[in-house]
Amino acid sequence: MGHFYTSITLVGVGQEPVASFFREQDRTAVISPCLNGITVVFDAESETQDREALLSLAARLSETFAKPAFAIMNHDDDVLMYWLFSDGRMKAGYNSMTLFYDDEDYNYFLNIFKE
Repeated sequence: MGHFYTSITLVGVGQEPVASFFREQDRTAVISPCLNGITVVFDAESETQDREALLSLAARLSETFAKPAFAIMNHDDDVLMYWLFSDGRMKAGYNSMTLFYDDEDYNYFLNIFKE
Protein backbone atom coordinates (compact mmCIF):
# COMPACT_ATOMS: atom_id res chain seq x y z
CA MET A 1 0.00 0.00 0.00
CA GLY A 2 1.30 3.42 -0.96
CA HIS A 3 1.10 6.80 0.69
CA PHE A 4 -1.82 9.20 0.62
CA TYR A 5 -1.36 12.88 1.43
CA THR A 6 -2.32 16.42 0.54
CA SER A 7 -0.75 19.77 1.25
CA ILE A 8 -1.01 23.42 0.34
CA THR A 9 2.12 25.54 0.13
CA LEU A 10 1.75 29.28 0.55
CA VAL A 11 4.38 31.80 -0.46
CA GLY A 12 4.69 35.05 1.44
CA VAL A 13 2.28 34.25 4.28
CA GLY A 14 3.38 33.58 7.85
CA GLN A 15 2.20 30.81 10.14
CA GLU A 16 0.11 32.99 12.47
CA PRO A 17 -2.11 34.59 9.78
CA VAL A 18 -2.74 31.12 8.33
CA ALA A 19 -3.53 29.73 11.79
CA SER A 20 -5.98 32.61 12.36
CA PHE A 21 -7.67 31.81 9.05
CA PHE A 22 -8.13 28.17 10.11
CA ARG A 23 -9.47 29.16 13.54
CA GLU A 24 -12.00 31.48 11.88
CA GLN A 25 -13.05 28.66 9.54
CA ASP A 26 -13.24 26.21 12.48
CA ARG A 27 -11.03 23.86 10.48
CA THR A 28 -8.32 21.51 11.72
CA ALA A 29 -4.86 21.63 10.17
CA VAL A 30 -1.18 21.29 10.88
CA ILE A 31 0.58 24.48 9.80
CA SER A 32 4.34 24.59 9.43
CA PRO A 33 6.45 27.45 10.69
CA CYS A 34 7.22 29.96 7.95
CA LEU A 35 10.67 29.26 6.54
CA ASN A 36 12.14 31.51 3.84
CA GLY A 37 8.66 32.93 3.23
CA ILE A 38 7.04 29.51 2.73
CA THR A 39 4.31 28.03 4.92
CA VAL A 40 2.88 24.54 4.36
CA VAL A 41 -0.63 23.50 5.41
CA PHE A 42 -1.83 19.95 6.02
CA ASP A 43 -5.63 20.21 6.22
CA ALA A 44 -7.54 17.41 7.97
CA GLU A 45 -10.54 17.47 5.61
CA SER A 46 -8.34 17.33 2.52
CA GLU A 47 -6.35 14.43 3.95
CA THR A 48 -9.34 12.18 3.25
CA GLN A 49 -8.37 12.62 -0.44
CA ASP A 50 -11.30 15.02 -0.86
CA ARG A 51 -10.16 16.80 -4.00
CA GLU A 52 -12.95 19.38 -3.92
CA ALA A 53 -12.13 20.30 -0.31
CA LEU A 54 -8.47 20.72 -1.24
CA LEU A 55 -9.14 22.85 -4.31
CA SER A 56 -11.70 25.01 -2.56
CA LEU A 57 -9.35 25.62 0.36
CA ALA A 58 -6.39 26.46 -1.89
CA ALA A 59 -8.53 28.93 -3.83
CA ARG A 60 -9.76 30.61 -0.63
CA LEU A 61 -6.26 30.83 0.83
CA SER A 62 -4.81 32.39 -2.31
CA GLU A 63 -7.69 34.86 -2.50
CA THR A 64 -7.66 35.74 1.21
CA PHE A 65 -3.93 36.40 1.35
CA ALA A 66 -3.51 37.55 -2.28
CA LYS A 67 -0.58 35.14 -2.58
CA PRO A 68 0.09 31.99 -4.60
CA ALA A 69 -1.14 28.67 -3.20
CA PHE A 70 0.20 25.36 -4.53
CA ALA A 71 -2.03 22.35 -3.72
CA ILE A 72 -0.74 18.79 -4.00
CA MET A 73 -2.53 15.45 -3.77
CA ASN A 74 -0.67 12.13 -3.81
CA HIS A 75 -2.96 9.11 -4.14
CA ASP A 76 -1.49 5.74 -3.19
CA ASP A 77 1.90 6.76 -4.64
CA ASP A 78 0.35 6.06 -8.06
CA VAL A 79 -1.25 9.39 -8.91
CA LEU A 80 0.22 12.83 -8.32
CA MET A 81 -1.95 15.87 -8.92
CA TYR A 82 -1.16 19.51 -8.33
CA TRP A 83 -2.79 22.87 -8.86
CA LEU A 84 -1.50 26.42 -8.70
CA PHE A 85 -3.84 29.18 -7.54
CA SER A 86 -3.35 32.93 -7.67
CA ASP A 87 -5.88 35.48 -6.39
CA GLY A 88 -8.38 32.68 -5.86
CA ARG A 89 -8.19 31.37 -9.42
CA MET A 90 -6.63 28.18 -10.72
CA LYS A 91 -3.76 29.03 -13.02
CA ALA A 92 -2.24 25.61 -13.69
CA GLY A 93 -2.84 21.98 -12.89
CA TYR A 94 -1.45 18.55 -13.57
CA ASN A 95 -2.65 14.98 -13.18
CA SER A 96 -0.05 12.23 -13.67
CA MET A 97 -2.73 9.69 -14.55
CA THR A 98 -5.44 11.41 -16.54
CA LEU A 99 -7.67 8.33 -16.58
CA PHE A 100 -7.82 8.29 -12.78
CA TYR A 101 -10.85 10.59 -12.74
CA ASP A 102 -13.70 10.25 -15.19
CA ASP A 103 -14.53 13.95 -15.36
CA GLU A 104 -12.64 15.87 -18.02
CA ASP A 105 -12.23 18.94 -15.80
CA TYR A 106 -9.27 17.26 -14.15
CA ASN A 107 -7.71 15.65 -17.21
CA TYR A 108 -5.69 18.66 -18.22
CA PHE A 109 -2.56 20.62 -17.95
CA LEU A 110 -3.33 24.31 -18.04
CA ASN A 111 -0.70 26.59 -19.46
CA ILE A 112 0.09 29.29 -16.89
CA PHE A 113 0.95 31.66 -19.71
CA LYS A 114 -2.47 31.21 -21.34
CA GLU A 115 -3.98 34.45 -20.03
